[in-house]
Amino acid sequence: MWVLLQFISGSIQKNALADFLPVMKLFDLLYPEKECIPVPDISKPQSTHAFAMTCIWIHLNRKAQNDNSKLQIPIPHSLKLHHE
Repeated sequence: MWVLLQFISGSIQKNALADFLPVMKLFDLLYPEKECIPVPDISKPQSTHAFAMTCIWIHLNRKAQNDNSKLQIPIPHSLKLHHE
């Protein structure tokens, strides 16, 4: 996820939101849990990797808002604690 976040961060301005639709499907595939994933210890460097998917969601949501897109993806329930 960390590598995907780096790619999206660098290419999100240059590409249309539709180009990222396959990434949005990853949310459902990788995070089907109904329970929230615990928030990692932010004092450890590896926590940046754990927050990568939440950061991707934030990037894509902002892209949708900036493009005035009607496409809004709700944050997966399992990542809600990471977003808060």
